[in-house]
Order: sequence, then structure tokens, then C-alpha cells
Amino acid sequence: MILINRIMIRASVKNPIFYLCKRFHCALRDFDTHSLHMSGCGSDFLAYGPDIVGKGLNRAGKLGVGSVEPFLSQRECVRLPKPITHIYPFPTATFFSANGDIYACGANDVGQLGVGFASPVLYRPTPIHLNRHIKSIVTNGRSTAFLDRDGGWHFTGDNATLQLPSVPIQPAVPVPIPSPAPGMPIRSITFTQPSAAPEEAGAWLTLDSGDVYAVGDNRSGQLGIGKLSGPGGGPGKVLLAGTITRIVSDGWASFFILETGAVYAAGWNKVGQLGVPGSAASVPQPRLICWGGATKVVTAAGCTLITTRDGLLVSGANDRAQLASSSSYRLTLAQTGWPFIVSDVLFMDGSTVILTGGGQIMVMGDNRRGQLGIANVRRIRSAACVPFIRDASYIYCDSGVAHVVAGGRLVALRGGAVQEIF
Repeated sequence: MILINRIMIRASVKNPIFYLCKRFHCALRDFDTHSLHMSGCGSDFLAYGPDIVGKGLNRAGKLGVGSVEPFLSQRECVRLPKPITHIYPFPTATFFSANGDIYACGANDVGQLGVGFASPVLYRPTPIHLNRHIKSIVTNGRSTAFLDRDGGWHFTGDNATLQLPSVPIQPAVPVPIPSPAPGMPIRSITFTQPSAAPEEAGAWLTLDSGDVYAVGDNRSGQLGIGKLSGPGGGPGKVLLAGTITRIVSDGWASFFILETGAVYAAGWNKVGQLGVPGSAASVPQPRLICWGGATKVVTAAGCTLITTRDGLLVSGANDRAQLASSSSYRLTLAQTGWPFIVSDVLFMDGSTVILTGGGQIMVMGDNRRGQLGIANVRRIRSAACVPFIRDASYIYCDSGVAHVVAGGRLVALRGGAVQEIF
């Protein structure tokens, strides 16, 4: 292979036969050496055996290359002791699997990486303290659950609000999670999304039987167990007729998607974000809001978007035109009519940022501080395209500011402009 490389380098670039041979050689070389390619949450990784090269978003050092910069436009490399077989990218952390042995980097302020309290931020991959073959990982940025190949789940991080039984308040190394129904293994675990405040945390444990149990904050009925309660009430069962395949929650409003595509909602509904008609502030028993065809739910800041096979539905606060140009201050499962494909949505306080399927950024709602990246407009009543952004691939909110990864750079929407960070 080295000899072929040298021959190709010495040959004439102007020769068309050389060009075709070079393309074939590059494809063969990539097939031979690229063991893994993974992109997610604004970061991009290539693994060559034990060598990892990463670029893109580097929040809390999650690329693992040792850099403290929030974004890297050029690839940098780090080597692990073993070949990498899988990569789990998350918003503020990354887990690397070497045939089940896990190395972690990123935010670790509450011990959520499972490596102990060595540092609040780890800029290099560090082995977790769990002598088990791990085949799946879920995290919300403060709490992490590891699934081993024997079907056992292990927890690390913040358990103060969740109060999982028989689990310490803040374990910095993984500890076993007992099943709420003895003898029935846990199939999957879902946490409230990263935007939820620590005191609003919740978790849902789905058993092999299909039953779902919930723990955590339930002051607004967001766990969907049919009653209101604070943290520490013990696991409660979610009673729904059907198999729950996905759960989405921002810590206030929770949505349960069934295998049929039907959607049930529970929790805080003061501004109508659940899509439940009426004026009930809290809905502790899940209510049916979509009969079928739902594929995705996004909820935050009193607003909800439901993607169905027939279109997009929005519910919640519209007092600053953050959902539609309608004069109504509150919407309930209204059709959007947006003339673009929605890839992701970021709901902030009175403002909405949309990542389209074509890599553009559309915005609407409150813009008094220029927080939508458009100047001299206090309120944007219908979706407007933010200029100077192309090929966007990821959006997130940090300290109330919308950030966009686009075209190999990181930009922020603030002050009525698109400000390049890196």
C-alpha cells in the first residue's frame, strides 16, 4: 500500500487515466482503513482502528482531542488503547466503545460520565468504572444509563430529583438500576431532554413486558401516572392502552408516542402546549391528542410541534407569533402551512428557530434583542430566512442564544446579526 501511494504521488495529475486510478485507489484505501464514521450533535468522527479524528462542535471538550475551543474546523486526532467499534455522540459528551469497553469525554460536573469525580470536564477519553460489555447508552447531559450485554442497566450522575430506588443521590461511577417489577428486565430508559432544569428531571423505564414506570418530578403530572406528586414518590406506572415506543418531555410537558403513531400528552398545559382542549393547567392522566401517523414531537418553552404523515401541527403559546402569524395567542393542534421541510426546531422564550431540510435557518417570533439574527425587526410574524447561513446541520441553545453549525463553522444569532464564533 505504501509503494502504491508513492507511485500515485509521483504520477502526472494531468493524465486522465491517472485521475481514475487515483480515485479508485482512494476508495480502496478508505475501505481498507476507515473502520467507522459517525456524525451527530454537531460533531463528526472518523475512527481508524484505535485512532479517532474529530472536528466540529466541541462543547465541554466532547471531541476528546484535548482542545478547549468550542468548535474545530479542522480534524484533530486522539488515540485510544483499543480499536473503536462504536461512537455515541451527545450534546455535551461523547462515549467511545471498544468492543464494549467505554471511554468518555465531555461534561462531568455531577459525575455523569461514570469515570468518577476526576474533573468537571474531561478533554480526553477516559475509561468508565464499569467492568461490563456495554451495548447501549442514554443520557440527558446530567444523568446517564448504560445497558450491558446481559440486559442490566447501570446509572451514574444526578439522581437527586429522579430518586431511582436503591441508587445513591449522585453516583460518579455506574451502579445497578433495579427493575420496578422484580423479575421483569428493563428494556429501555428515557430521560427528560437536556433543556429541562435539574429540579424538573424525570425518567421512564420500559420493561420487557411493555409496561412503563416513571420516576422524578411530577408536580404538573408530567410523568403521566395519573396523579400529582413531588420527587421521591417511587416508581409510578403509566397506564395507556397500547405499546409506547417513544417518550418526549421537557420536564413540564410529556408526550407518549404509541407504535400506531397515536400521541398522548400529560403535564403542564397552562398555555396549551399539550394540545389538549380546555383550560386545565395540569393534565396528570395522559390524554389522546393525535389518533395516528405521528413520527416526531418537539416541545420546549410552552410550544410543541408534532410531525405527522399528513403535515405539521403546533400547539401552545403564540403571544409573540412564535408559532404562526395567527392573531390567536394560544394554538391547539393547528396546521403550520410552512412551505419547507422541517429537520429540527428550537423553541426559546417567545422565539422559534427552524432548521430546514435544505440546510437553511428560518426564524419567527420575538426579536426585540435581535436574538433571531435579523436586524431592525422587533417581531417576525411569519417564517423568515436568516441570511448568510447555508448548509446548516445542527442547532442548539446555549445561555439563551441560538447557535448554528453550518458549512464548517459555528455561528450565533444575536444582536440582529449572524456572528461567527469559529
